[in-house]
Amino acid sequence: MMKNIFDKYNRPVRDLRISVTDRCNFRCTYCMPKEVYGEAFKFLPKEELLDFDEIEKIAKSFAL
Repeated sequence: MMKNIFDKYNRPVRDLRISVTDRCNFRCTYCMPKEVYGEAFKFLPKEELLDFDEIEKIAKSFAL
């Protein structure tokens, strides 16, 4: 039996959004607001990011 997942407002989660990079140069305010991603923001080192196999595993687990 599959359990539903809810967000902090008790709404069912229906979509999974995966960002495969944190270094996008578009800097859309939706994803990268200036208040968070200013000039001094320190991105994670590459070794700490998920690789594509790990991302695929996570995505598949949500597809069940």
